[in-house]
Amino acid sequence: MTKKKSYSPEFREYVVKQIVLDGHKIVDVSQKLDIPYDTLQKWVYRFKKRQKEEAQETQNQLLTASEYKDMYEA
Repeated sequence: MTKKKSYSPEFREYVVKQIVLDGHKIVDVSQKLDIPYDTLQKWVYRFKKRQKEEAQETQNQLLTASEYKDMYEA
């Protein structure tokens, strides 16, 4: 029986950024670091999902033109 490897969140983020931001291919990173391809796919999916949620949260915090107007006319 093989032991499941555990990776720190910092390492996961480092690896995902190599793929998402630096443009490295998942297959190349998988081979280079000996991490299963499907594991990297999951990490990349979660990273992109988190980025999208953070962008949406930032957008939700912005005032609309009418909210801005109401705030300064009151």
